[in-house]
Amino acid sequence: MTTSTYTSYDFDTIVADLKRFAKSQDEFKDFNFEGSAISAFIRLLAYNANQYAFTSNMLFNELHMDSAQQRNNVASIASFLSYVPSSRRAASMVVDIIVKPEDGSVAPSQLVMSRGTRFMAVKDGTPFTFCPETEYSAPLSLDGSYTFTNVKLLQGIWTANTFDVEGTAISTYRIPNSAVDTDTMSVSVQVSPTVVKRNTYSRYTTPHSLGSNATIYFLSQDREGYYQIEFGDDQIARRLDDGNIVAVRYMVTEGEAGNGVKGLTAVSSVSGYTNVSIVEKQERSSGGADVETIESIKKASSLGFRSGGAAVVSDDYSHITKEVYPEADDVISWGGDKATPPRYGYTYVAVKPKGSETLSAAQKADLVAQLEKYNVGSTTPIIADPTYLYLNVQSKVKYDPSLTTLDAVPLKKKIQDRLAIFSSSNLEKFGRDFDMSQMSAFIKNLDVSFLGNVTTVVYERHVKPELNFFGSYTMAFNKSVKPGSVKVTGFTVSDTDLGYTYSIVDDTKGALVLQKQKGTTVKALGAAGSVDYTTGLVNLIKFRPNGVLSDGYVKVVAESSSYDLDVKAVRGDIIKVNTVTVELEAKTNV
Repeated sequence: MTTSTYTSYDFDTIVADLKRFAKSQDEFKDFNFEGSAISAFIRLLAYNANQYAFTSNMLFNELHMDSAQQRNNVASIASFLSYVPSSRRAASMVVDIIVKPEDGSVAPSQLVMSRGTRFMAVKDGTPFTFCPETEYSAPLSLDGSYTFTNVKLLQGIWTANTFDVEGTAISTYRIPNSAVDTDTMSVSVQVSPTVVKRNTYSRYTTPHSLGSNATIYFLSQDREGYYQIEFGDDQIARRLDDGNIVAVRYMVTEGEAGNGVKGLTAVSSVSGYTNVSIVEKQERSSGGADVETIESIKKASSLGFRSGGAAVVSDDYSHITKEVYPEADDVISWGGDKATPPRYGYTYVAVKPKGSETLSAAQKADLVAQLEKYNVGSTTPIIADPTYLYLNVQSKVKYDPSLTTLDAVPLKKKIQDRLAIFSSSNLEKFGRDFDMSQMSAFIKNLDVSFLGNVTTVVYERHVKPELNFFGSYTMAFNKSVKPGSVKVTGFTVSDTDLGYTYSIVDDTKGALVLQKQKGTTVKALGAAGSVDYTTGLVNLIKFRPNGVLSDGYVKVVAESSSYDLDVKAVRGDIIKVNTVTVELEAKTNV
């Protein structure tokens, strides 16, 4: 019997293979397959085989983490690695809340603000509700008011569900809301309807917490995207008894949409008092995030399985940071032994948050507190800011005006806008290097009228000095720099002469010199550091500005010493396009 080997599941290919097979059989060797009715049956068989092959391919793809495309399937596979995809995260805002009773003489000595107190603000026409993270109390002050300091408000509404335990079989309890923030979830178990005593259960995070008497619950996600909790069996954790009542409290939140909110006002009373004022201690709400993406689940689940819920090696901190701080756009970590100078017993964690370049001091302190729960031994995490290397792009572009309907202004804007997209897509992450040829090709392909371009970059670092204090600062450009190209600007120093601008320049011999300038008059004020032209290392020594001119930092620029403009991102570096200057030259392509 003749057999066939199928190498393609294309419909036409299957039809041809079936006809070829049929012609090889004695019963069908004289048939005209092109004009006979049997060709309809062959097409039907081919259609069935094509559909079956497609369905099988999709099914088998969904069985594997690397090829799965459906989020519920990716989450299901990740569950075998003991990984639970992150839920939404509530945005937060730190505020001081002042409550003023009408008659302070009869006011209680202590006032309590419950979690149910609501505050509201509007962003882009949409109202957002905020509630306290926990219960707060404040004493009555001498002026007859109550001041709740450093209150952390979370965007969302507190919600609660109860479940009755029936029988002794292990059951799962589904949280009936897909917008839950599982980080805010608290679980308690009441013995019975007549016994008020409650036992608080904590979420399972590490095998070290397991035990027959461990009061922990296990969180998972079902195939419909809802979270569910399960309890132990008296072996790995305490089992629930018949008649127990499970109470689950959590926050329902808008996630990432809750970021960027400001201007909160109270929409409910505080223990009956309505004269409430709010002092916002941060510019806008932040920290909100939507459910974890498919790509993140695929990557984080394997890392989480490797770390086992504990921070043992430096890479573990990257994974754990992404779990506890989902607003992180990118994270990198390294051991203190690799720092300069080395700091043994420490692990550095650099975080690039979404929507900004660095974390605030409060966010860093909160993140350190969360990471310390995962420490093994005496390792101490240090939250470091990313070190940004900015690219000031200068591009001379030749174009043929006859090939475009745009004039010079919109063409320049097109290049500038698209390079911002190029930066966010190809750079702006830890470990992403800059390739000059890639950028040049990108500019060339932006418009059919572009004939070519000559593009260069000037590198820029930012330094935030301590004012009125002699400090030393080091900047690395990660490549050889051109003598005479290093310049530090954007600061002032104490001086009796008025009307001067100040800068630090290199003298082409490796020394940095502080100078001041008014018009064409330039005066040197003394040594300010050194430059290693080979490595691109710039050292500012005894730098004592008394003011800075731009957002608290000074600028340090340098140019490459060669035509090789590529630059590598080292450890905590993030490379980013900063300014774009475009010069267009009209030329007919002959």
